[in-house]
Amino acid sequence: MRYSTQIKPISCLKANATEVLSKISECREPLIITQNGMAKAVLQDVNTQEETQAALSLLKILALGNAQVAQGKTRPLEDVIKSLRAGTAERTLQRSGDRRPGPATPPQHRLARRMSYHVLLAEDAEVDLRGLYAYSAHADSVQNADRVLARLPDIAESLVASPERGSIPQELRQLGLNGYRRIFFKPYRLVYRMHGHDIVIYLITGGRRDMETLLFRRLLRN
Repeated sequence: MRYSTQIKPISCLKANATEVLSKISECREPLIITQNGMAKAVLQDVNTQEETQAALSLLKILALGNAQVAQGKTRPLEDVIKSLRAGTAERTLQRSGDRRPGPATPPQHRLARRMSYHVLLAEDAEVDLRGLYAYSAHADSVQNADRVLARLPDIAESLVASPERGSIPQELRQLGLNGYRRIFFKPYRLVYRMHGHDIVIYLITGGRRDMETLLFRRLLRN
């Protein structure tokens, strides 16, 4: 952007407010407003502002994830899935008083066979997954929450087969950052990155989740 073409005095804004705002929305570039020859304010359309804030929030979320990876705060996706299923099975047994294993849990050897590779969750991504599972189990049903879990091994397997299959997150594409990828499994999206022979998942969230709110909750936990 050439700032020399995006500078207007406040008198121009007062006299041509509708036209100026329309141009900002059309070109999606900020406009610098001057008063007495000095820059005093910046006008930007709402959509661009929201996209900018989402991009900054996602960058901060990824920075937190990178710090966790550097500190070894990761866990295999397979282990987290087993832990969630075991917790659900235990609660079911406690409610029923039956010590026999329930039929809803799939054979663990099948998961182990399909997860014979390194797909890791950063610490915050594990919290994401546990939160989504708990919400789905409470708001809908345990069966529906289990169906979400059942899709993850297939998704992980597809990533290992083709790590570049995901698209660059829209928030990062506009910044020219292509080291991260995203894939969707409705209604969620997953953001990941390759680290050597590992695929590290940084984020699992609803497709329309507000990045600023997600960042705020991460900062509170950390």
